[in-house]
Amino acid sequence: MKRKIVTLILAATMLLSLAACSAPGNTGGSQSGADAPAEGEMMAASVGSPVNMEPAVENTFPYLGVTIRYPEALRNAVLDNLVFMTPFEDVEYTDLKDSAVIPMDWRPTPEHTLLHSGGIEFLYVPQQMQSQTPHAGMKDLMSYDEFQVWVKDTHPMARLGMYRKADFREELLRETGYAEHELLTESGEYLFYLSSNPVSDDASQEEKDLFAALDGLKEGLVIFDPRPVDDSYFGITTPEVIEISHVGDFSTETLEGETIDQGIFSNKKLTMINAWTTWCGACIEEMPDLEALSKELENSDAQVISIVCDTYDARDGVNEELLELAQRIQERTGVTFPTLIPDDSLKDGLLQGILGYPTTWFVDEKGTVIGEPVLGSHSKDEWMALIEERMAEAAK
Repeated sequence: MKRKIVTLILAATMLLSLAACSAPGNTGGSQSGADAPAEGEMMAASVGSPVNMEPAVENTFPYLGVTIRYPEALRNAVLDNLVFMTPFEDVEYTDLKDSAVIPMDWRPTPEHTLLHSGGIEFLYVPQQMQSQTPHAGMKDLMSYDEFQVWVKDTHPMARLGMYRKADFREELLRETGYAEHELLTESGEYLFYLSSNPVSDDASQEEKDLFAALDGLKEGLVIFDPRPVDDSYFGITTPEVIEISHVGDFSTETLEGETIDQGIFSNKKLTMINAWTTWCGACIEEMPDLEALSKELENSDAQVISIVCDTYDARDGVNEELLELAQRIQERTGVTFPTLIPDDSLKDGLLQGILGYPTTWFVDEKGTVIGEPVLGSHSKDEWMALIEERMAEAAK
């Protein structure tokens, strides 16, 4: 299983040029945490603890070739951390001779990337473990080694797997540990299987109900030809984010309670939109620089706003605990530019496919996106150079 080691180090190379926090549970490029090595050193595999996914009503995973519309009870269980939803992938980088370490100047490329398999797995979390389920915003997130111990006591429910035909063997299904396997369809180079386990007789009623909810999973699947591995695969954003050309209409509030909508863009020729979360250290560390940038732009045709993405859930609305945390972060970092709480329109539009935080867009006075989104934190001078570049693009 040598290839899987390489999967864990995918985004470590990014940290040589930017700081970013990976978004929970996005497939299509793995994110990891590692310190940049000294010049001349090799970079070893490093990965942070996985966290639970935060599914929308429907999610599309372009490189897995599947759209999932979740049974309501199953989605709610994932959002409540009763079920742990985790992606998996087996990727080979054919230009690497040693999968345990990589040279500093190595970068993954589509022509040397081979996706052997991938998918999504659903694991029931026993009641005594549910308070420990790793999730976004968790104060004391367990280490990867701790996660590996914790996850062994979860109960595998179902596994949607995509397998490359050229590599497929029946043993791969048996190695998953699931009892039943159903071939759903095949598409291009890949086979799609739904593997599942029966619920045990001594399971709790909660567990039995959630296993029963899996009956609707197959009906909510749409399978298509997977998107070929391209530059978007490597963890910047999903293709859907890159293809968004307009912010659209929205109506929400700032952290201070001020009502705000898309009209804010009309104030300036260019608006920088910085999306962050309360659990993203890289986001918070750059806020003083963003505040200084905002002050420097006050007499120009550009402005800075931000969106604190984890303060709002499409199912439950505003999360008051995370809202208070965001307000404390804002106060501590001295930010005075508008910080928005997302609404459904922003969640389902601009923010839908973020793979890492902070992610930043530039838009004109009509809310039209200028250029591609930018992942990671940067210095004030680097942001100013980007603003000047995007301002020139907007003027064309």
